[in-house]
Amino acid sequence: MAVTLDSNHPRNVRTANTSMSAVYRSNVAVAATHVSAADYSDTLDDGKPNPFDSLPLEMCQEVASHIESDDDLDSMLYTCKSLQVALADPHFWRKRFHQKFDSPRPDSNLKRNNDFKTEYKRRQNVLKYGAQGPFLTGNKIREKFCLQVLREIILDSFQNGSGGNDRALKAANVWYFSEFVKNHDLVLNLLHPLSVVPPSPRVGGRFHERTNPLLQTLQLMATPNFLDLDRRHYGGDSQVWGFPESQQMAYATATERPIFKGCNGLDVDIEWCLHQINFWKYHMLRAEECTLYEAYTELDVAERPHFWSSELTNNGNATIGKSWKGAYGFLTREEDIEVVRTGNNRDTQVNDEFNSDEFRGDFQDLELTLTDPTEQEFNPLFESILHSLEPPVQKARTRAQKRCASPPPTHLPSRSFRFGGKGEDAEEEFKADGWLNPLPSQNGTPGWQRMTMMKYYEQNDGTVETASLWAYEGVCLPGGQIIVGRWWSPLSVANGDDMYCGPFLLWCTDNHEVPAVA
Repeated sequence: MAVTLDSNHPRNVRTANTSMSAVYRSNVAVAATHVSAADYSDTLDDGKPNPFDSLPLEMCQEVASHIESDDDLDSMLYTCKSLQVALADPHFWRKRFHQKFDSPRPDSNLKRNNDFKTEYKRRQNVLKYGAQGPFLTGNKIREKFCLQVLREIILDSFQNGSGGNDRALKAANVWYFSEFVKNHDLVLNLLHPLSVVPPSPRVGGRFHERTNPLLQTLQLMATPNFLDLDRRHYGGDSQVWGFPESQQMAYATATERPIFKGCNGLDVDIEWCLHQINFWKYHMLRAEECTLYEAYTELDVAERPHFWSSELTNNGNATIGKSWKGAYGFLTREEDIEVVRTGNNRDTQVNDEFNSDEFRGDFQDLELTLTDPTEQEFNPLFESILHSLEPPVQKARTRAQKRCASPPPTHLPSRSFRFGGKGEDAEEEFKADGWLNPLPSQNGTPGWQRMTMMKYYEQNDGTVETASLWAYEGVCLPGGQIIVGRWWSPLSVANGDDMYCGPFLLWCTDNHEVPAVA
């Protein structure tokens, strides 16, 4: 299903809520103050009869439900006492909530009409005012409040709970999330010097503020906004902060920077993933780099990265997109690899190369389909390299690891999905065989998966050409539309400093008839 995100205000959709932290609850009064109308006791009365005074309460509510803008509704309330009385009924706010947002999740705390009224005002307050300043580390009280509300909006996307509208979904919550990202600088300051934690936590005699993990998680989920060519239309530009650091991360070995960490090896290195997206943004959105910009601009809007188009869950059915586009970056000269990995690329520019026979980069097309793992055994050689089927192991915790972000392995979904595929590289057809392994929720957001894949070529007799294997490991973002990760050559020292590797990015292009970022 395509994600329909109108540039108009979405209607006839759904909403939700979950358990609320102390910070979340403490901002209720602030939200209500900004969104609600002013002190109505001062409403002017010119003595003329008000047509609303003769209408029944239900009719007043019906009229108010057709006022799209909350600002217009507040203005109307301020001048009409009859509407004030009619809209004091919390049932109106339940209905308005369902008009604006996706339905609540089954485990939502939104049960009573007053719950919907409170949550509606929270959300509209956040969507209108944002963090009241740029997001840097995400640790200010207002920033935390915004991040928690945004997470609720994300968790409720594409829900079909009771009380909602049964008409076709319009991706209302995804639309709101995307609009917030565009309007309130959630991603524009990624890796800005003021928001980057230095190597040492102590700066000038004081401890530097660590970046809020939830901020980084939501920034990663906003990848389609990062890679939006129309950024300039909403105040953004192609400025990329910290590219040398991101380039260094892109070519870091699995030993130096594993993608999955934590005491179970199930916690996604969100910061590493953000550096990868920053790397691709640099090459795909900046014409002056003469790398991927031209190829990216030639793609139809429907062929560019999109947001998720279904409910986010850790217990979803086996599914994978069929049509994918993507690219991988590499360095050929050993001295260039050394410069980048040692961080000397701040002083010496190193040019990235991409999968293309042309001077400028291009994108690959890849077709993937789910396969029955019982029909044919997964190649033991592939498994010895990828470790796709190894169960997570509880590791000993260090003193610094007070707790794991992920639950014990016994609490995780056990089902993994095998897929196969084919594509073309340098005009030569290759095949792919791999797995999607479920991951636990990351910072309260479900739907993450580990992807492992072997890209290989077949010889004339149908056997695998073992001298031309390329291994892939990455993170499939919630919703299964985008995969970011690392490729490497199994012929190199796979887990050492000499590992030959680089970054890759894949995104699904199935049935996207409209832009995800309108």
